[in-house]
Formats: sequence, C-alpha cells, structure tokens
Amino acid sequence: MPQSKPIPEVLNQKIQSFLSQYTEYFREILVEKKLPIHNFSLFKPHNQFIGIDNQNIHFIFSFDNATRGMVHSTQNDLRDFGAVSMNDVISVCQRDLGFKGVYYFSIPTNLLNLQNIDVENTLRELSLKNFNQEVKLIRKITKPLYITRDKLETFIKSSSEEEFTKNILIPLFRQLGFEKIKQKGHEEKILEFGKDIRSLKLRLPTKHYLYFAVQVKKGKIDSSSSSENKNIANLLTQVRMMLESEIFDYDINRKTKVDHAFIVASGGITESARVFLEENLSSEGYRKIYFLEKDDILDLCSQYGLPIDIQQKIQLLE
Repeated sequence: MPQSKPIPEVLNQKIQSFLSQYTEYFREILVEKKLPIHNFSLFKPHNQFIGIDNQNIHFIFSFDNATRGMVHSTQNDLRDFGAVSMNDVISVCQRDLGFKGVYYFSIPTNLLNLQNIDVENTLRELSLKNFNQEVKLIRKITKPLYITRDKLETFIKSSSEEEFTKNILIPLFRQLGFEKIKQKGHEEKILEFGKDIRSLKLRLPTKHYLYFAVQVKKGKIDSSSSSENKNIANLLTQVRMMLESEIFDYDINRKTKVDHAFIVASGGITESARVFLEENLSSEGYRKIYFLEKDDILDLCSQYGLPIDIQQKIQLLE
C-alpha cells in the first residue's frame, strides 16, 4: 500500500458503525423483497480493505481465499493523498493484498460531520442504490422466469431424475440461499445416494448453519397400491439412511448430521404418502421432513428465477 497511516481507532469505530448500519439497511431491503441474502456480495465470506481519503470512505471486499465466519480487515488513512479514485485503491489492493475479483462501494467522508438522522437517510439511499446495481449484475447470470410456466412444467415432466436435479433443483436451491450444493463427479464432492443431493447448508444470520439432505424422486410419490407401497417403503429406507449418515463440513472441519430433509417429487406427492412418511419418521425421532412437489417447484421458480442458460435450453425444446 502507499505510505499511509492506520485509521485512528476512534475514527475506525465510527466507520465500522457506518458499515454495520449500511449492512442492516441492505439486509432489510432483501428481507422486504424476499430475496436470498447470501446471493449478495455484502453477505458472502470476504476479506476487506477500508480506506478513507478526503472525499470518500472506500470499502473493498475480496472473496478469494476468504474463510467463512472470519473477516480479515485492512484499514488505511489516505487523507494525506487528497482524493484517491476507487480504481487506484482497487489496483493497490490487487497488487499488494492479492485481491482478485472484488466488490466495492464508497460512503462520502462528510457523513462523519452529519447528524444521526442525515447519516441514516444517506446510508439508506446508498444501500438502495447499490442493491439495484447488484441486482442488475445478478440478473445477467440468473434472470426472472421468462419462459412460460407450461414450458417449464413440460420440461420437468420429460426430464430424468438426474436432469431434473441438475437443471432445476440445484439452481433453485442456490437461488434460495443454500450453499455447498454439488452433484456427483464435481471437484468438491459431497456423498450422495444415487442421483440425489446428499447435503446442502443454509447459513443463519448468526453465522451458524442448518444442514439439509434431499431425496429426489421422478414423477408421483403415492402409497395407494401394492407396487407403490413397495416404492414408498424403499423411499422411507433411503431417507432413514440419509438422516443417519454423517457428512464432513470442511468449513468447520468436523463431521455433522443433517438437521432436516427435503423429499422432492417432480410430480405430485399424495396425502396418503405424506402421512405414511411423516408418521414413520416422526415416530422414530427423526428431524423435520419437508415436502416439495411439482407445483411447489414451479411456484418457487416463478418467484426466484432460473439461470439464463437453463431457460434458453428449455425454450429451445420442442
């Protein structure tokens, strides 16, 4: 970095207070709009640089080699250099701190001299402005659903279990804020049963995790006939195995069991099947079971969207 001074402690505490306020206002926007928090840069694991010059307080986040739950922060007082452009600060962070892909924003330095209500209004306006900018960037990759519901439903009906999991379910879970979702064969492999998702994580605002397992079935899950009873008995066995097996979480460096499980059908799930599964699993002290069927998947895709490449693939199908 340039020959600069550390930010004085009292000033640094005020800047950290601004950042906390800004983060909270940004979070409120996401909650109001029912968007997954961890799709946005501010809430991803990151290393952080904070620099203050005569015009702006610069915040630069880098996501490379960032450790979840820990933020390595570097602060520099750049006021002796006058007004420093954001591009110059980013260049120095890339050169001296090894930052690669970055997320950045700035807050006017004059906030330090404003009354609390003016600070609040400015930070709220800034959080809304930056939210709108990041949403545009995210939508370049993942867009709201523009294919018709009927087109998506046809794709789901015609897909194999593996295609449904890969093209619909995994992208959707990512949109909902779940993490560490991998299919068999990827580099960071997570144990699975068959083609199903073995585990995924949801980070709470406290930075703790809830762990989920997912059992996927193509078509309808029913328990009305003898053949289907056999199938649902197999499903019950698979869910029990899933809930009993331990997974290793490299983020916390230990084994853990899942807290909850999803049973997902690309068709419907009859009421008798739900009752059969819930009664058998709850009586054995298993954790909460959640059901998702075709209509639930269609509703969630309509609300949260799907990646543009998947929508294009579906759109091209006859």
